[in-house]
Amino acid sequence: MLYEELRRSIPQLTTLLLGPEEDKTKGNAAGALSNLVRNSDILCEDIVSQGAIQVCQVLPAHFHVLLSASSGF
Repeated sequence: MLYEELRRSIPQLTTLLLGPEEDKTKGNAAGALSNLVRNSDILCEDIVSQGAIQVCQVLPAHFHVLLSASSGF
């Protein structure tokens, strides 16, 4: 199933959000996580459990995309 394959990317994307990468890289990682929950909430729990939501809450405002995409969770 597609979501099972996509689930494997969540830890790497979260690592990019936590790491010393440039803001553009962090923004792209946040956007990718946002895309994972845009059409289904199947991966929301995985994203939250990896700490991506908490990370995004303390990062600059341009990461609001991820937060707004999963606001129903």
